[in-house]
Amino acid sequence: MYVDQDRNPYNGNALATIATNHHAATGSALAQSTASWDTTGLPHTGYFYVYAKISDGSRQRFRGKHFRKSDYSAIYCQ
Repeated sequence: MYVDQDRNPYNGNALATIATNHHAATGSALAQSTASWDTTGLPHTGYFYVYAKISDGSRQRFRGKHFRKSDYSAIYCQ
């Protein structure tokens, strides 16, 4: 998972890597994991985009969500 300031995961300007997890391809079964993230390294306020990179080794896809960080380090999903 990554955090970025824009919605383009292909341009290589991610601000931080949140977590790296590898799951085996399981057909119809779902894999689940969690990650903790310290946001103090981000600018104090702003809009950011958290996304996951899903890859089978040769193809990749991204899925993400915008959020807003306030001066109080709270995260608000949009």
